[in-house]
Amino acid sequence: MSYNVVVCDDENIQVNTINRYIKKVAGEINIKVNITNSNTGEELLQKVNDNIVSIKDTYIFFLDIEMKGMDGVQLAKKINSINKDAIVVYITGFKDYALKAFEVRAFNYLMKPVLYEDFKHIFIEVLNRLKEIYYRIEKEKEFVIENRGDIRKIKYDDIYYFEKILRKVKLVHKNGEIEFYMTLKKLKANIDMDNFTQCHQSFIVNNDKIDSYKNREIHMKDIKYNIPVSKRWISEVKNTLSHKIFN
Repeated sequence: MSYNVVVCDDENIQVNTINRYIKKVAGEINIKVNITNSNTGEELLQKVNDNIVSIKDTYIFFLDIEMKGMDGVQLAKKINSINKDAIVVYITGFKDYALKAFEVRAFNYLMKPVLYEDFKHIFIEVLNRLKEIYYRIEKEKEFVIENRGDIRKIKYDDIYYFEKILRKVKLVHKNGEIEFYMTLKKLKANIDMDNFTQCHQSFIVNNDKIDSYKNREIHMKDIKYNIPVSKRWISEVKNTLSHKIFN
């Protein structure tokens, strides 16, 4: 996973310092980061209008409070109006300004000159908070089924697996089963495959519902049903399990 980070400060020295710190922490904990820099709030919003950066897809913001034109508090309010989950960390040279951070539910603040250890501590806290946000977003995702005018929404968190049976797909979820007409190719295009793994020509399983894998069978959580794993998909299943273990 790659994390999008925005740094906005009217001092280039400060921007360069924060960039260096971000990359250093990323290297130490082995994550990827994409950084967008701006010197004013207006410049950042112009980059949003020009599709250079998407606030909806960015959750980490390091903002200077006192900037020419739009200040950090005003900028944070605009960011929060677009992305309510945005994590804002203020950078300031004045403690009095730090109190304004709480006007927009700022996550924390850093005092200038920013020291690396202080930055690292807060950046790690930000990443931990972001994991909680991602977890909630994953829980809220839904699969929408439209069949002859009937629309059903099933949360990803309630889905165990999909099984292809002739021309239909059977969806097994915590409250029962639903069958609908669809190819697995179209199904995979309509669900977020970061949450699911195809393990057989007829089966796609919810990664979070996998309990264990043994003898080319997936043992599911909560239900007494083992799903076969074809030789073709063994490596994908093992990659999914490795990701679950290390994340």
